[in-house]
Amino acid sequence: MMVLFYTKKIWYTIYTRMCIMKKLSRKKIQKIIKVLYKKISFKKRSSLRVDIAYIVYALAALIFLLAILLFVWFNQSRFITGEKEDYAIDVLVEHLHVNEEESCEIRQVISGICAEKEEDIHKEFVAVVVENHIDALPLSGIQDASIIYEFPVESDIPRLLAIFPVDMDVEKVGPVRSARPYFLDTLYEYGNPMFMHVGGSPESLLRIKDESLFSVNEFFRSWYFWRSKKRYAPHNTYTSSKLWQGAYERYGKEQDLGTITPWKFKTAQPCESECITFIDFDYFYKHEWHYSSNTNRYVREQFRRPYIDDKTEQVFADTIIVQYVETRVLDAVGRLRLDLLGSGKALVFMGGKAVDATWKRDSLRSRTQWLDTFGEEILLNPGKIWIEVVSRTKGGVLYQ
Repeated sequence: MMVLFYTKKIWYTIYTRMCIMKKLSRKKIQKIIKVLYKKISFKKRSSLRVDIAYIVYALAALIFLLAILLFVWFNQSRFITGEKEDYAIDVLVEHLHVNEEESCEIRQVISGICAEKEEDIHKEFVAVVVENHIDALPLSGIQDASIIYEFPVESDIPRLLAIFPVDMDVEKVGPVRSARPYFLDTLYEYGNPMFMHVGGSPESLLRIKDESLFSVNEFFRSWYFWRSKKRYAPHNTYTSSKLWQGAYERYGKEQDLGTITPWKFKTAQPCESECITFIDFDYFYKHEWHYSSNTNRYVREQFRRPYIDDKTEQVFADTIIVQYVETRVLDAVGRLRLDLLGSGKALVFMGGKAVDATWKRDSLRSRTQWLDTFGEEILLNPGKIWIEVVSRTKGGVLYQ
């Protein structure tokens, strides 16, 4: 179309000028034009078409470059102003929603999430010991837990105690590992939940027997677990909600849920200024939590890279609590004693803010309280809660 346009324009110019200068009739002018056209060589006519094609290509390239410049201009905040790092974190958690202020008449006991009906408030719970050894990564199922405790075991290698409602649907949880006495101390905060583990230290196994805890030990009830052929022992034992629901139906008994004292909750609004966006733990395996006001949540990194589960989803939390406790080594193996009764220093992170706190627990069957500097109970952000139990003398936590 462009070629026809320029060709017609040339002959129209010749036609007009001849009309003005010679005042010839239209038929004579058309006859002269035909003669001139025939005298123009084929090569020159081809050259004219090539020149026009080059012009078309140049215009197309110019339009393409203009489109790129416009794209960069409208996205300059990500490419120029240094917000790229925060954007990368937001992409990793783009599936997460921002907590909004809501009015809850009833809440779930352990997570504070709004409940639709009374029977959703008190649920039966299952606690699963999940290792966090580097050879066990990526872990499975921890993202579905309501509360996670992170404890040190021998050589200060971290191990998790993940608390789930029994009726939750979880395809795979693990690798499941062995029990320690302070895991049992924590169980009492939740009544008498089903406790899934693979063996344990001598003291913990003796206590499970003497205290008649609801234990599902893989050593004796292996059909509620499976060993993955894709990993080597001891990092290859898993369970699922389908299996633990079967165990609960067969061996379960009503838990004394009335002994569970709920924490107090209030939705924390996203931070707008002077936010604490980085929490660094130089204890256990070195790891960090990063806060984003876009999601009002914290995402975890470990070994300087995103801490993801086996579904490639980055692990997150709505509230992070640091609990400083007294620890001491018990034997040559390096087994530890952790004092979870009494009181001590704590830090509570939620909504991009840090709160200096004190933890307090009066007895084995009472719930740990998180108190502010005035002795009032801190209102926690509803959702997933991650409690980092660290040594008072060795636990280095920095934040900014």
